[in-house]
Amino acid sequence: MDLKIFIILFVGTLLLYFSFLFSSFNQIPIETKVSEDRKENKTEVGIENKPEIEIGFENRTDFGLEIENETEIRLEDITKVESENQTQIQTIENQTEVRIKEENTSWGYVLLNIPVRGLGDRVRAIIQTYYIALLMNRTFKIDGQAMFGSEDGFFDVNLENWRMSEEERKVIESPSTTRIIETIGYHNWKEKFQTIDFESYKNVQVISFETNVIEFGSLERNSMFKKSPKYEFFRDLVQNGTARSYALKSLFKPGKKVMPHLENFQRDYWPTNDTLKIGIHLRSGDNGRLTSNSRRKRGRFVTLDRAECFATKALSVWEDEKNGYKNVIFFVTADLVDFEEAVVKKIESQGHKIFRNNNLGEAKHLDKSKADQLRTFVDWWTLTKMDIMILPHSGYSEAAVTFSQTRGFMFPNDDQSSIQSFTPIPPKPQGGFAFGI
Repeated sequence: MDLKIFIILFVGTLLLYFSFLFSSFNQIPIETKVSEDRKENKTEVGIENKPEIEIGFENRTDFGLEIENETEIRLEDITKVESENQTQIQTIENQTEVRIKEENTSWGYVLLNIPVRGLGDRVRAIIQTYYIALLMNRTFKIDGQAMFGSEDGFFDVNLENWRMSEEERKVIESPSTTRIIETIGYHNWKEKFQTIDFESYKNVQVISFETNVIEFGSLERNSMFKKSPKYEFFRDLVQNGTARSYALKSLFKPGKKVMPHLENFQRDYWPTNDTLKIGIHLRSGDNGRLTSNSRRKRGRFVTLDRAECFATKALSVWEDEKNGYKNVIFFVTADLVDFEEAVVKKIESQGHKIFRNNNLGEAKHLDKSKADQLRTFVDWWTLTKMDIMILPHSGYSEAAVTFSQTRGFMFPNDDQSSIQSFTPIPPKPQGGFAFGI
C-alpha cells in the first residue's frame, strides 16, 4: 500500500515536472533569441543545459538565413565603399602627378639672341625675358656668342642651364620651327607690353625678344600669367625687391676667362673679411674705347672735377664705415683713361690702396667695338664683388649692383660736381627701364 502510493506520487511528480518544463520551453521568445544574436553574436539565450533549444533553431532556419544574408550585404557594402575610396585616392594622386608634371615640364623656348646696345641693356633684357619664360612655362635659352661674344668665357652657367645644347640649337634654328620676334624698346614699351597677346603664342615653338627694358608691372597684370603656377613665386620676388638679383644669380657665375682674375684680386686685395671694398665707376658716354682726352659727350662737358668728386665721395664713405673694418681697398673702372688716373691720384694721396685692370687693355662698350672685351667683363664682375659702389646713371654699373644687391650712391646725369649730389640707391622692385634694384 505504501509502495503503491509512493509510485503514484513519484509518477505524478514526474508528469508535473515535464509538463512545467514543456510549458516553459514553449514560452521562450525565439525572436528575442535572434535579436540577441544580432546584437551580441551569441548562440545562447541564457538558459543552461537545455539541448531542446537546438530543435528550435532547426525549425526556424529562416532566421539563420536572414542573418547570413545580412552579413553578406554588410561585407558587400564595405567592399564597395573601400573600392570607391581607392578610386578617389587614385584620382587625386593622378591629378597631383599631372599638376606637378605641368609645373615642372616646359614646352617651347624663350630665346635671347638679339643684343641691344651695351652690357647693362643686355642684362635688363635677360632679366625681363627670364621671367616671361618662367611664367609661360618655357625653357629659357641665351645665345652666348651673340649676346656676350662667348658661350662660357665671360658668363658661365650657374643654377639654370641657359646655354643651348647641340640638339636644342638644331631644333631652335630649324627652318621648320615656328618662331616669332618681339621688339620692345624705350619708345614703345608701355604700349607694347599692354598689347602683346602671349596667349596666342602657345603654339609657337620659339619666342625671341629684342629689348633692353625691364617692366615687371605688365607681367604682374597679365591675365594669362596670373594663371601660371609660378605666378605667386614671381610676384613675391618682385614685391620684396629681389627679382632682378634672383634671375641673374640663378643664371650666371663668372666665366672661364674671368674667374682667374677674380681669384687673384681676392688673394691680393681682400684676403680676409675685415677689408671694406669700395668700387667706383665713371662714365662719360658710350665710348667705343678708352680715350686719353676729355671731350664733350651728349651735350655735357666731361671734366676732371667730376672724377675727383667721385673719389671724394668714396673717401667720405670710408670715413663713415671704417669703424667696422680694419682695411679698405678701392677699385675704379671708367670709360676715359684720364678719369681713372684722376681717381687713382686722389685716393693714393690719402694713403689708401686702389687698383684698376689697365693691364688687361681697354674697357670697351660692347655695342661700339668688336675687339676683345675681356677687361669690360672682368671690370663688371669685379664691381659685383664690392661692398659699396659709387656710380653714375649707367646700365653697366646698374647691372653690377642688381646682381649683388650692393649698397650704392648714384651720381645724377647733370653737370654738378658735389658729393651732396650723390643719392643712396633706393629699392625699386617694379623696375621700368629706369634704374632700380
